[in-house]
Amino acid sequence: MVRCPPRIGKAGFLHVVEPEWALPDLAAEGKDITDRFFNQLVNDGLLSGQLGGNMTANGAWGAITTPLAERFLAFLSDQTESL
Repeated sequence: MVRCPPRIGKAGFLHVVEPEWALPDLAAEGKDITDRFFNQLVNDGLLSGQLGGNMTANGAWGAITTPLAERFLAFLSDQTESL
């Protein structure tokens, strides 16, 4: 379950999606490992953006997946529907 603040004027990505809730075992390892995984997904072309910094509410709620990631997720979804 991802906890989302009820109102955001400006926030960073980590204020919207808190890794310790989504992946508690990973988050328990510390911020360095979260950064490493996020940066690898960016380097592989699956995510765009950054973990730190501030953005508007629209930016904080917007998708950070790339078109490549969207195609990959659609492929995975199609595969699981056929099971």
